Amino acid sequence: MFIIETGKIENTLTIRIEGEATIARAKEIHAVFVAASREAQVEIDMSRITQVDLSFLQLIHALTRSISSRGSKLRFSTMPPAAVLSYAKCIGCCIGHWGFHAQADNVETAAA
Repeated sequence: MFIIETGKIENTLTIRIEGEATIARAKEIHAVFVAASREAQVEIDMSRITQVDLSFLQLIHALTRSISSRGSKLRFSTMPPAAVLSYAKCIGCCIGHWGFHAQADNVETAAA
């Protein structure tokens, strides 16, 4: 099962992703992220993601760069779930660019 939903409260677009965020869903995720990249503030809830692959990490990275280059704000409403963190760690992805740091088996939020 895969669900991606968006909602807007004031000037913050919230994206909630649930299920397997893999290459099979990359087109859907990409379309939502392209639209989100034009927003002033974006919040992503990844708490219900059960599986990811490299395509999802690439899409998150691209969204992060796009939003930051425009001076907009991106935040994550929750710490990414173990599925995201363990895959990122496995492939050597530096999730510190998202505002999180993975160190050994511990994850902590980055200092502002």
